[in-house]
Amino acid sequence: MTNLKLPERVTLCEVGPRDGLQNEKTILSTQQKIELIERMVDAGARVIEIGSFVHPKAVPAMADTADVARGIKKKDGVEYRALALNKKGIERAYEAGVTKAKLTVSASPTHSRQNSNASPEEIVASFRDCADYAREHGITMSGAIATAFGYYAEGVIGLDLITPIVDKYLEIGVEELSMSDSTGFANPKQVYEYMSYLLERYPQVRWTLHTHNTRGMAMANIFAAMQAGVTRFDSSFAGIGGCPFAPGASGNIATEDVVYMMREMGIETGYDLEKILDVAETVSDWLGHDADSALMKVERRKDRGGETCSSAEDSPSAAKKTATVERRDVESKTIRSIGYEPVAQILEVEFRNGEIYQYSPVPTLVYAEFLNAGSYGTYMEDAIRDAGYVEKKIK
Repeated sequence: MTNLKLPERVTLCEVGPRDGLQNEKTILSTQQKIELIERMVDAGARVIEIGSFVHPKAVPAMADTADVARGIKKKDGVEYRALALNKKGIERAYEAGVTKAKLTVSASPTHSRQNSNASPEEIVASFRDCADYAREHGITMSGAIATAFGYYAEGVIGLDLITPIVDKYLEIGVEELSMSDSTGFANPKQVYEYMSYLLERYPQVRWTLHTHNTRGMAMANIFAAMQAGVTRFDSSFAGIGGCPFAPGASGNIATEDVVYMMREMGIETGYDLEKILDVAETVSDWLGHDADSALMKVERRKDRGGETCSSAEDSPSAAKKTATVERRDVESKTIRSIGYEPVAQILEVEFRNGEIYQYSPVPTLVYAEFLNAGSYGTYMEDAIRDAGYVEKKIK
């Protein structure tokens, strides 16, 4: 039995085509972007961010968003949305046939003035023309609050800076909002407190959490948000991305990693994990660098002759059930005997060819108090810090 507050189903918005690709050095062709979008929809995406209508000099990778929007073979029941920063962007979205647009404003006063020379409240107030045009032309609007948890200049962004922005959004009729951890400042305690407060204060708002894995805490933040009642999350194939206007903002949490975690906890996402992994591999090949994804690291191990966790039958828990070893070694409750004290029941034990290996399926949720200060403890501390896929032969 558990007291965890877990939903039966979550909605994952795929933001790879926009937030993922916008900060990459390699700019994909229009046809490549269309292919990725259509393949992610085939993999189960029902909300997908296809690009942004911003000035091409500001974000060159998004210069062809209109062509992408027109070229997609749209599927019934799928929300294809795009980012816009002003009325001109909303007009371009309408001309391209986009029926869902997202506005965004930074909660950091410093970041807001650096990029727009206006306060966050002034920027949202200026969105009224956007909202009026959208209503007149059948475009549904949503909004994002960037740097919602922290920024380099201010440090932690307090709720006193968030609520005036929410109020301004509501004044112009926008009731779907995302709290965006653009710079990866958020921590699970902060996320839980902020989202619990916002869901209670603004029950009419449909809230989304947008995470970046800059400091390796995105997965833990998603878990904390679920405890607060959030069921909508943004993620990107292959864990790529970052904000070109927020220095140091690294990639989004990988869609495949979130889908894997949800599946292992019995939470529906509607995604086909194998198809997402195929897309992530394609993205990595096209961009010319490895995916920032724990599961893709597992896939690379498989290519080198190791095993994979990409299906339920091959997961560490399944391997544990079929291992032909003494039961006292299999039960993770007894793994104190191999050198550490489990604080959260996250780590799994797998036995392969008679040797014991230790795995972390969700490395950002691993917290352990080590009883021994030997090399194994040092290895695990390094692995946790790097938030990578953990494998270590321990006996």
